[in-house]
Amino acid sequence: MTKLIVRKASLDDVKDIVEVYCSSIKEWFKYVNGRRVQARYEDLGVSERFDHGGPWMSIETCSVHINYLLTSGQYPLIAILNDKVVGELELYIGYGRGVLGKCGFIDVLEVHNNFKRRGIGRRLVYEAIKISEDLGCDTIAVWPNHFPP
Repeated sequence: MTKLIVRKASLDDVKDIVEVYCSSIKEWFKYVNGRRVQARYEDLGVSERFDHGGPWMSIETCSVHINYLLTSGQYPLIAILNDKVVGELELYIGYGRGVLGKCGFIDVLEVHNNFKRRGIGRRLVYEAIKISEDLGCDTIAVWPNHFPP
């Protein structure tokens, strides 16, 4: 029986977090002379990797991002299955306008492509709700991400 563990991420987890986000990319590419060409991940620069999905796409930028979350008292959570990081959720605790009050904002949720539909995302959300309640949040909110068609 495998056990899913959810805990706060550390800088030691950055490489594994990057792997989770990169698992959903079907094709890496870059622009050469204004033309989009297929490329290997290893041949992309930091900014070219960032263009595929933000700071989670390279160790360099993800390290800065996770460090910022940790030093500002926020909650990057990771899901671990059989000693492998298989998901990440970022929970921000703050104050919303109006009726929101103290709020837990779920900003990012990603599950490794090979581990989807196993309840990992659900478990990460459950843990984010529990942390928010333990910290006295009045509400939980989600910041949706809109992708172009």
